[in-house]
Amino acid sequence: MTILSYTVFILYTLIALVNLVVDMCLQRQSRSSPASNVLKGRYMVQWLFYNVTVTWTCIVLVVFWGALYDPAYPDWLFDITCHTLPGVFSILELTFTATPCRIVHVIYPFIFGISYLTFTLIYWATGHAPIYSILDYSGSPKLSAVSVVSIFVFIFVFHPVMWGLTKLRKRVAERLNCSQGLRGDQYEQIEP
Repeated sequence: MTILSYTVFILYTLIALVNLVVDMCLQRQSRSSPASNVLKGRYMVQWLFYNVTVTWTCIVLVVFWGALYDPAYPDWLFDITCHTLPGVFSILELTFTATPCRIVHVIYPFIFGISYLTFTLIYWATGHAPIYSILDYSGSPKLSAVSVVSIFVFIFVFHPVMWGLTKLRKRVAERLNCSQGLRGDQYEQIEP
């Protein structure tokens, strides 16, 4: 879960960077910033990764520090880098960027979770050791069931919170009169 969510976090960051550079180059060429009500494919990909990244890096942050952290493990720098920083950066991304969030997009982190759950079940069924102690399907089936259900409940609770924070951010930006020209306003006018 850690490496996979970290990889998705890095991919999201790279996609957002590419979109930023492309937008800057296009804006320089045209010397203006024409508002377009056409959501380009590259933004759709960024939006999908955004929803998965913010949700799953926060899941990793909560699950690791709440259930998996072992103080005897000597590499605290790895723990901070892989389990904490992506979640912190995702919360900052949620708070300070104009990327919108729609309630229906809860499906993306949910599908990501189903995919990961399927992988862990196949991995376990083929005789491998459990990936995490909370996903030990043969040694602790009740704990595994509670863990899986808890993670999916977290997704369905966290995503509306994410949506609410997006609405709050937009309202604050409008009150401070700093929402002009943000790509997020263009997103909000578009039905996906």
